Amino acid sequence: MNLQQNLVQMCMVTSARMLKQWNLVFLVTSALMNLQQNLVQMCMVTSARMLKLRSPVLAPFMNLIPTL
Repeated sequence: MNLQQNLVQMCMVTSARMLKQWNLVFLVTSALMNLQQNLVQMCMVTSARMLKLRSPVLAPFMNLIPTL
């Protein structure tokens, strides 16, 4: 079970729903930079800001990100 890959997919879907016009930017950025770790952190921070920490799905992952 690849938890990191699932986290990236969940995060991209959440970001796409909240920031539809920015979805392409996220995809292109991840493809060009190919920095999965940074993509996860950027996604989680963005999702946290947009959802205002109200999502029960993102809650368990908040402690994993020191930048928050």
